[in-house]
Order: sequence, then structure tokens, then C-alpha cells
Amino acid sequence: MKAKIKAMLDDDRGVSPVIGVILMVAITVILAAVIGTFVLGLGDSLQQAPQTSVSVSDASADFGTEAETDTKADAFVISHSQGDALRMGDVRIVVRNEDGSNAKSVDGISNDLVLNSSGSPSADDEFSVGDTLTLEANNDTLTADSTYTVQVIHTPSETTVTSTEVTLR
Repeated sequence: MKAKIKAMLDDDRGVSPVIGVILMVAITVILAAVIGTFVLGLGDSLQQAPQTSVSVSDASADFGTEAETDTKADAFVISHSQGDALRMGDVRIVVRNEDGSNAKSVDGISNDLVLNSSGSPSADDEFSVGDTLTLEANNDTLTADSTYTVQVIHTPSETTVTSTEVTLR
């Protein structure tokens, strides 16, 4: 009896085929995932996010009065302080109310933006270190004494460059 139990415990014949099958299945799954990634181009679908530092501040000492007298008034100033330049055609600026709803959303080439006090930017203009963008709005869109979250988004990588709360005066 002891000899039969010892013979059963020493019998390794069934172990090798099971481990071999498991290894073959694992290798097949890994190869299929790698080949699928290259074939479908999933690794190249998004651009790398720019490494940049951008700040947002209130542009006006008295937005409410300016917005009533002008068709558009300076609302926010966006300053580029360091890092990679952003192509204006790749920028979107979203202003959200305190409840999270969109108050204003503009692309980087909108007529509501002024680059370095010289007019609306074109798609190929660059927003680089030392540059400022001024976002203009009217009283119908934004109101004085309200707090807004201003997001600057790099659209090719869908990365938020900055998200800042600013109270409009």
C-alpha cells in the first residue's frame, strides 16, 4: 500500500503537459494583444500632452460696467509663463459657471480672443512664454461678481493645461 501511494506521489507525467498548455495560451494572448495594438494604431492615436504652465486671472477691474457700455469687454487674461508653446489651432478655452454648466466655450482662433493685444489669433499662431490671451465677453454671457472655472484645453491630446477658478469683478 505504501508503495502505491509513493508511486502516485512521484508520478510527474501529468504536470508537464498542463503547464505547457498554460504557457502556450499565455504567449498567444500576449502576442495577439501586441500585434493588435500595432495593427490598430492605438498607441499613436493621441499626441503627447504639452508641458506648459498657464495662469488665468480677472482682466478687468470693473467687468460689469465695461460689458454694459461695450459690445465686448475684457473678461479673463490667460498668461503663458513657462514650457512648450501651444499652437492656437490646438487650443480650446471653456468657462464654466459655479454649478459646472458651460458659460462660454471658444476655440483658440475665436474672435473673442485677443493674442498679445494685437487681434484675434490664427490657427498657426503660437501661444508661447510671455504671451497673453485676453478672453472677451458680453454681459449676456458672463456676469460681474461671479466665480467661473476657466479651463485651457490642448485638443489633440485632450489634456487640460490649466483649470483655475476666477472671480470676475
